[in-house]
Amino acid sequence: MKPIKLSTVPQHLMSFTAALPLLMWGMSSTNTLASTTEYPDAVYSNPDEVPMRPASEATYAIVVNSVADGEITPDSSLTLREAIALTNNEISFAELSDLEKQQIQPQADYSSITFDLVGTQTIYLQNELPPLRQTGLVLDGSLNGDAKVVLTPDLAVIASANELDDDALDDENILNNFDGDSIDRYMPEGEKLKYGLPIGFSVIADDITIKDFQFYGFHSSAYKAYPFVGAVVISTGQMLYDLWRLPDIVQVEAPQNVRIENNIFGMTPEQLLETQPTLSFGLVLYDAIAATVTNNEFLNLNGSGILTGKVAESVVIADNLFLANGGNGLRDAVRLEGDIAGTSLVNNRFCGNSGAGIFLFKPEGAIAVKNNLFDGNGSRNEREFVLTHPDDGIAAIYLMGSEHEVTGNTIMNQGGSGVVVAAYPRSQGNLITDNIFANLQGLSIDLATRRTIDIHTYQDGDGANPWRDSKNRRIDTGNGAVNAPHFANPEFFPFGQEVVISGIADPKVTIDFYRVLEPTSEFGPLNEFLTQTTTDEEGHFSLALTEWELGDRLSAIATDPTYGTSEPAENIVIRSFEDTSRDFPKATSPVTTAKKVCHEFAILDTEPE
Repeated sequence: MKPIKLSTVPQHLMSFTAALPLLMWGMSSTNTLASTTEYPDAVYSNPDEVPMRPASEATYAIVVNSVADGEITPDSSLTLREAIALTNNEISFAELSDLEKQQIQPQADYSSITFDLVGTQTIYLQNELPPLRQTGLVLDGSLNGDAKVVLTPDLAVIASANELDDDALDDENILNNFDGDSIDRYMPEGEKLKYGLPIGFSVIADDITIKDFQFYGFHSSAYKAYPFVGAVVISTGQMLYDLWRLPDIVQVEAPQNVRIENNIFGMTPEQLLETQPTLSFGLVLYDAIAATVTNNEFLNLNGSGILTGKVAESVVIADNLFLANGGNGLRDAVRLEGDIAGTSLVNNRFCGNSGAGIFLFKPEGAIAVKNNLFDGNGSRNEREFVLTHPDDGIAAIYLMGSEHEVTGNTIMNQGGSGVVVAAYPRSQGNLITDNIFANLQGLSIDLATRRTIDIHTYQDGDGANPWRDSKNRRIDTGNGAVNAPHFANPEFFPFGQEVVISGIADPKVTIDFYRVLEPTSEFGPLNEFLTQTTTDEEGHFSLALTEWELGDRLSAIATDPTYGTSEPAENIVIRSFEDTSRDFPKATSPVTTAKKVCHEFAILDTEPE
């Protein structure tokens, strides 16, 4: 028996492979399923072993004028499948009919595929599209007005596909019937379609642009067959080759400068009320460098809106909406793994997602999270579960790794903490500053410890930490157990026009003071930034406040240039000497400090029938 090829799966991608197991389909003459777990002598493809085939050197302006799909045939109209095949050099211009040729013009520098559709704007795919191979290709799904081309699997074709004999999937039958010489790289159509279409557009070349499409319905219940499932997948294609999904690829380097713009991934609440096709991930960045993901909407997906795999370096994710994702699978709106150095998430809106807005799992490299809005995430979309499991919250942002920057964000109505920094793998130097928090079910910032290893800690942290009492705490706590500021008193009193606030923290750190407008916690939440000072060489700080009101409650955080930002300090209150009450004055509403944007979008509270 000949061994089966399988791409190397790095240790840091094990969570990715747990969600989408990297097992392999191998089709013998009896159409049985080959399980790689039964083969001890796996061979891993080296880049120089993978066949290469370039795309077409000719570049065209192509106008698709048909929503039909199926076999490529010279006829009266040009389909999307035919347009992609032409740019891939899988068919030649000469093979097209005269009417199809009228839809194509030579174009300098790069090819473009646009659409001129009459009537329906939905393309129901009967099979996987060819991967996008031509460097610089632009696919533009914009139509008249704000309309977009809709891309979705043909559910009728999938429903009528032949079903596999369940007995044929038994591991013993697989081993008895597998013949290493007779593997077919292309799964028979009936078997493939039975499980759905896993990918809409597969990008395997540089400088490709995909804009103004809507995608829904892409999924595969044959999770052993595909390394990733998503409406758009960016990769080298090597793993697809190793799993017999592609006969060859274009390049072994991660595709660079891919642009994903102004698309809708998933379905609006109104569309979900009409039909509910299975939805998986939106965008999978398995191998991608310097990709740009802007002005997209990720709506009601079963899994994450964006998922990274092996490499997602210098990716810009900006001005996107993530709404109500993660209902049945990986729950986080954006889940980042692998090498993510230099990636940034800027000015996005995360609204009503089941899990975290952003979750990092054992990444390499540091990212920036700036000026985003997080509203109503961590709810699981299962209200009864939340009510019966009040300690099972989820943080808006969960950080693993070091040197990340989280600045200028608004985090509100969160079903858990605001930002959590993991203890393991060791995570330090994470800067969490200039953020606004409101209505949380946990701390604004939570530095987890290795002493707590339950699943809750890896979703929502473990609560307030004590003052650091050992150098070992630098190792077993997120951000090196930076001490939260400790105020000299729980109450401070005015002298003339000033209130002098004093306390202690670590030496040479920056102290950010916040006004607390909610009575829900003894530690924050950090509702409104006030001012800033620093500690001296012994860790002492003192600040004279000139803008204050009686009853103001304050908290603070400390930022160490080496270890990062602390948890919030225990709250204090400003009182007058005449006030003998021991109760905190009634807090004002924090609504004015947090921009309400997500309420503009309707989020389904119940599943459609």
